[in-house]
Amino acid sequence: MVDREARRAAALLIRQLYHGEITNDDFHVGWPRNSSDRALRAIGFTLNFAISENITRPLEFGEDGRTHLERCALFLDSNLEYEWPRDRFYTGGKAPRLAFVLTLGLYLPFYIWLRRRYLEQEAARDSTVWPFIRRSDYEQERDRRKGT
Repeated sequence: MVDREARRAAALLIRQLYHGEITNDDFHVGWPRNSSDRALRAIGFTLNFAISENITRPLEFGEDGRTHLERCALFLDSNLEYEWPRDRFYTGGKAPRLAFVLTLGLYLPFYIWLRRRYLEQEAARDSTVWPFIRRSDYEQERDRRKGT
């Protein structure tokens, strides 16, 4: 279910964060949490995890970070349902060998579980345009936004 009002508020927060108009704490506090919209849960979880810092300040983003924020805001502007199989988005990074040594190998089952989730997600669709599930949806929304 698309929660238009909460999505509008969340997209505004993302754009304010992107432009350095609010701090990371302002973002965390302002994020709409009482919504049944899966997109808000998924994007909120992913961005909160990505921008957590111990210091309250406006953040600076590299090119990849800015692109990711723009795509999240664009998705929230759309009326598309969040179609990924899980609300958490998993990355496919490789675990460092040191993690296995420091945890006496206990990290291995956790890593295998994460890897399985990541592969399931990758089988669903094109993760390079997340939170969109299809590149065509992303391109259509991007072109629609440029036209307005």
